[in-house]
Amino acid sequence: MDNGTTPPTLSHIFRRPVPQVRLSVLTAWLLALAVLAFIGAVYLAQASQAAQEGADLETLQYRLSDLQRTNAQLEADVAMAQQPERLARRAAELGYRPATIDELEFVPVENLPTPAAAAGSEAQAQAAAPNPLEALWEQLVQALGGGP
Repeated sequence: MDNGTTPPTLSHIFRRPVPQVRLSVLTAWLLALAVLAFIGAVYLAQASQAAQEGADLETLQYRLSDLQRTNAQLEADVAMAQQPERLARRAAELGYRPATIDELEFVPVENLPTPAAAAGSEAQAQAAAPNPLEALWEQLVQALGGGP
C-alpha cells in the first residue's frame, strides 16, 4: 500500500475541527459576567448591611422601652417615698419629732425690712418714678409750643 501517501494516523481520524470563537465576543461575555457578579456582590453587601442595621434598631428600641419602663417605676418609687405620711413615719423611726415652741430659737436679723416697710418703699418707688405716658405728653405739649 505504498502509493505515496501516508496512511492517516489515529489523531487525524479523531480530530474534529474546533470552532473558532472570536476573542472579542468571548471578552464581551466575560466582561458582562464580571459586571453582573460585581452588581450581585454589591447588592448582597447592601442587603446584609440593611438587615444588620434593622436588627440593631430593633435591639435599641427594645432597650429604650425597657429604660422607659424602669424610669417610670423609679418615678413612682420616688413619689411614694415623698408622701408626707411616709416621711413622718420614717422621721419617727429615726427618732425625730415635731419641735415645741420652747425648743425653737429665733435669730434676730439686723436691717431686715418688714413686709409693711417693703410695701411702703415699693409705693414710694412707684411714686418717684415718672409715668412714661405723662413724660411723653409733656414732651408733645412742649414741642407744640403750649407748655412752660
